[in-house]
Amino acid sequence: MQWYYSVDGQQQGPVSQADLEALARTGAVGPETLVWRDGLANWTAYSAAVGVSAASPVPPGAGVPTGRQERCAECGQTFATEDMVKFEKVYVCANCKPLFFQKIREGVPVGAAMWRYKKQLVTRLNPVLPARCLKCNVPTEDPQKKRNLYWHPPLVYLALLFNVIVYVIIAVIVRKRSTAMVSICREHRVKRRNVILASWLMVLVGLGSIIGGAVNESGWVMGTGAILFLGGIIYGIAKGRLVYAAKMDKERIWLAGCGKDFLADFPEWTGA
Repeated sequence: MQWYYSVDGQQQGPVSQADLEALARTGAVGPETLVWRDGLANWTAYSAAVGVSAASPVPPGAGVPTGRQERCAECGQTFATEDMVKFEKVYVCANCKPLFFQKIREGVPVGAAMWRYKKQLVTRLNPVLPARCLKCNVPTEDPQKKRNLYWHPPLVYLALLFNVIVYVIIAVIVRKRSTAMVSICREHRVKRRNVILASWLMVLVGLGSIIGGAVNESGWVMGTGAILFLGGIIYGIAKGRLVYAAKMDKERIWLAGCGKDFLADFPEWTGA
């Protein structure tokens, strides 16, 4: 028997009777969720369609461990199957369930699509990363941040030998683009804010020193200001960005900047 169910007005399924019951046990399908199968005249609340009261407890034996484990399609960690949601041919853990069904509603590809490669995260273009801090891996509840990412082949930097304007024009033409929805904990958000403030302070002090040195015709003051100005820019870019594209092709992106604890949850990349 194949069932369909509604999430935010969008039809999901088909799923088997066993899968629908698993979704109900984990909360993905509630008593008032509209469901339908062949033989029903109209969409009906789950509690009425299967004869389960909204106040009914989980049936005896539903939570008995089976000993079987599966890898979560989102985070890559392994859990007992009775603690996961099975959707079609994949399993999803309780923590990743909201993100997983959000992807389905938005038409974003789901499944085991993230791997670690050395200090980088390999994933499809425009990824929505798990709701965990990408620096220390602690769960986060704050809204995810959208990052715009760009990458071009390293050879394009050779254009700097000719002219900065030439480099910019070539880089804009050949660069690849992607976005990434990322999470960061409050502790690392504060650290990043402090880095940005420090870099701005260096830039402003450096700019003031350059102007002051020029007015007073002091070469060493101008030189110190130039070092502070450039150092502030480099420091802010290197330490203030959350993630950046180390490589990008037509299908995937290699993200650098993720912490080792965050990367440890993903399987090793074995592709080219």
